[in-house]
Amino acid sequence: MQMKPNLTYDHGYAIARIDSYGNLDVPLESRIAIPKVVRDHATAEKEVARLRALNEEKGAVYFWVLTRIERSI
Repeated sequence: MQMKPNLTYDHGYAIARIDSYGNLDVPLESRIAIPKVVRDHATAEKEVARLRALNEEKGAVYFWVLTRIERSI
């Protein structure tokens, strides 16, 4: 019998993007991207603000989502 590894998790903040431009017939899951994961809330807030300002006219929506990063011991 194979044993499962002992898993623990760190928290991370996934920077997410939804592309709202172009062909909206494309399925939603094909228009979502996670360009980066960072480890602290302040960095996530700054990166989302930076990306929103940089791409505000391109029709992309940026936000962060709290997530877990798996690591085995």
